[in-house]
Amino acid sequence: PLSVGKRYHRIFSASQLLDLDRVVAKDRVVVSMTRDDLDGAKREKSNDGGASPFDAKVKQLRKLGASVEIRETKVAPLWPISAHGSDGGDLEDLTPESTLKAFLEQEKRRGTVDEDIAEELLVAG
Repeated sequence: PLSVGKRYHRIFSASQLLDLDRVVAKDRVVVSMTRDDLDGAKREKSNDGGASPFDAKVKQLRKLGASVEIRETKVAPLWPISAHGSDGGDLEDLTPESTLKAFLEQEKRRGTVDEDIAEELLVAG
């Protein structure tokens, strides 16, 4: 495939950033993480006792010429809703009930909806 122009990379965790490859100069990398996750990633030490792998990757990307922006989010970032926990099909093929269930499962994982409230909403439809 041709690589024409700059690309935009959305990152939601330290592991995603560390796994990021094929970044070229002028690409934009936006890392959105909660304060706790960001602090944890920066505190982690590398095997050689130097800077954290997170900080080293950010430095490497910036040295490469990519624009790296680190955003602190108040709540866990939105992940794409996965249909695999519901009916196992594509999102477009989900019934309204399955869509609601997938959404509530995502919100429970993010910690924005309590288990009891999610059950009430699921029953209420």
